[in-house]
Amino acid sequence: MLIEKENRVFYARPAYADFPRSEYAQRLEKVRKFMQEDRIDLLVLWDEHNIRYFGGFNSQHWGAKSIQPAVLVLPLEHDPIIIVPEFFRGMTEATSYIQDIRGQERCHHIASLRGLPREVAGVIADIGYGEKRIGLEDGGVAGMYIPRPPSDIDLFRSELPKATFVAAADIIWQCRMIKSPLELEALKTACALTAEAFSEFVEKFELGMSEREAGVLLYTAIVKRGLTMGGMYFVGDPSRYYMIDSHPSFDGVPMSRGNHLVVECGGSYKGYHGSVGRCLEIGPISDEKWELIEAVEYGQDAALTALRDGVKAQDVIEAVGEALAEKGFRPTGFVGHSIGLTSHEPPDLTESQTMLIQKGMVLAIEVWIYELAGFTRGGRIDAGPCDERKNLGQFGMEEVVVITDAGYEMLPTFPREIRTIPRG
Repeated sequence: MLIEKENRVFYARPAYADFPRSEYAQRLEKVRKFMQEDRIDLLVLWDEHNIRYFGGFNSQHWGAKSIQPAVLVLPLEHDPIIIVPEFFRGMTEATSYIQDIRGQERCHHIASLRGLPREVAGVIADIGYGEKRIGLEDGGVAGMYIPRPPSDIDLFRSELPKATFVAAADIIWQCRMIKSPLELEALKTACALTAEAFSEFVEKFELGMSEREAGVLLYTAIVKRGLTMGGMYFVGDPSRYYMIDSHPSFDGVPMSRGNHLVVECGGSYKGYHGSVGRCLEIGPISDEKWELIEAVEYGQDAALTALRDGVKAQDVIEAVGEALAEKGFRPTGFVGHSIGLTSHEPPDLTESQTMLIQKGMVLAIEVWIYELAGFTRGGRIDAGPCDERKNLGQFGMEEVVVITDAGYEMLPTFPREIRTIPRG
């Protein structure tokens, strides 16, 4: 059973919303335009990022499997409705401008959890949309999906037998990919604070630290700046160079002079992700590593130079490929991705991407070279799959930019010129 209340109970207005009411009104206007074009009468959203984007609702319970923190119903010609556990009513009023809040009773009970799709369908039918075209979080752009068991979505569909269900992920991404001025401010803040935290890590790093100790140093520097910690990739020991996308959670892994540290880290501000991606040498840089560093930076510059409104991802890939070939290396076929409420969003800049880069997109541009035996992509042109060259590691960097009329604007970042630790 869903509890309806005529007025707000705890907050007359959302005192802790990420953005002002006008921002969400513009988002709603934008998505309704796309809905009209695609003949979609109603969106039903289960994903936390879509709900935060369109409704403002924010919760720390999305990782819990015993409840559904929220469902957002966005009709074309009816006020939005948000369905939450009743004990989240205060949180909803504090963060969202949506007036129609429906509270689910006994939300931790299995029967309530699994019966929620039936209740959502009932709300849709009650407002007159039970026989309309209903858009779901599914589509061809990136991997958006409904974070519910398939049987729950089957139940939801069966409760609305006269409705037509259509994929709507593409129009959701059309809204989310192009960032508003307020989103850009949040992203700039996240990048600035992440870069500041990374600078603190570099200044305080000491020889003799383990990977875990160094990782805690960086994690602490990010969190104490008020950012919500995002993902962290942190590898600094040769025995772990093959562990791509690994967190510094291993005891006894030394950070020794001569090692090569690879870090991608970021914190989020108002849900929007900042990022720093860097490789640092622990101690002096050898000539063979300088060759790799210079190639990466040359390729990164080529990618940035190619960026502009209306260019294809393939054009950026081609520019990077030509630059790396000049230095004797092959590209990976991937040079970046969009960033926003999640750390990876479409478009991915890959060889197969046909989407145009557009003004207002925020992109993480990254070029990588792998000087590792067995890696056949992004290494030396003359290397084979079992190349026995010295395993020097993974070399790359990441910069976050916003596409503008003039090409791009770099968001706050860590100085490229600092390539070694410890400092001093």
